[in-house]
Amino acid sequence: MRTVDGALLQRADVREATARRLIDDLGLVREWSALGRPVVVGSVAHGLVVSPDIDMEVFCPEPSIADGFAVLARLAEHRRVRKARFWNDVEGPNLGLYWQLRCLDDDGAEWKVDTWTVAEDHPGPLAAWLVEPMSAALSPEARAAVLSLKEARARGDVPSYPSIEIYRAVIDHGVCSPAELVAFLGDGDTGLSRWLPWPATPEGGRRRAAHEHLVEAFTQRRRHRWKVATTALERAAGADPEWGEAWFWLAVTRDQRGREVEAIDAYRRALACGLADRGRRAQAWTWLASSLAKTGAHDDALSALAEADHLGGYSPRTQWERIAGGVRRRSHRSGHRSS
Repeated sequence: MRTVDGALLQRADVREATARRLIDDLGLVREWSALGRPVVVGSVAHGLVVSPDIDMEVFCPEPSIADGFAVLARLAEHRRVRKARFWNDVEGPNLGLYWQLRCLDDDGAEWKVDTWTVAEDHPGPLAAWLVEPMSAALSPEARAAVLSLKEARARGDVPSYPSIEIYRAVIDHGVCSPAELVAFLGDGDTGLSRWLPWPATPEGGRRRAAHEHLVEAFTQRRRHRWKVATTALERAAGADPEWGEAWFWLAVTRDQRGREVEAIDAYRRALACGLADRGRRAQAWTWLASSLAKTGAHDDALSALAEADHLGGYSPRTQWERIAGGVRRRSHRSGHRSS
């Protein structure tokens, strides 16, 4: 077993702490929540910070240039911010809107903050997909190897490989040294990568298969091929019946096709399996409440909405308030009172 360099890990911990202070001080999560569900991704999420970079993805009902500039304008007024930049790649390979800030930490060092606003059913690849499996796959030894190789990249000892390719080389192939990395990756021009570190277990195999069906479903949803998307999501849920995200998107797609009764069952399965974060759980409870209200199950709808209220709702708040208000109005017209 390789000896883990404590100083290497300490440097990374210090950088991560600085990044998270900047996230809090700039109010990045709070500000981008006006548009959708922000997720801190990349090296900060993985505990692998070497370069002064912060990455986020914001999942929106639909990316909006005007709404994004409103957030960027508020952030740009912060005393730490020195530059701002925008790039429209909605029709390009990234299928989203890119927002960049350059800001200073307490020591005057410049940090780059990269944020993508994308549709909730973006077909990927997405950095957010890496967060959960990387957490499971990254042993202390693998973390040290990745950090060592990223520091070598920062010094110019190896080519400027994408970080995801370094992660793949270390986790899947046991690469540890700069020489091994160069031998493995060559020139390293790989483009967008869909690699994910699925464990070599039956559970990992099921999740891999389900994820592939989910990606296909998102692709079909973006083409408005709802029947084909529903079939792909049914396959995703069948491949990994314990994956709440597959059941959630099956519920949403059934709901959008007017199949509320079937959607209700899928929302409940999603919540029973578990969903990744508090906002997603609140979203599922809210949309379950909406489907229940549409089918006349008003007591159950108000109970589901109370669960979403308890979780604090979800972002964007405008959508949450509109749907929750609709559930309450339906229930009120039917003689039921919301608590």
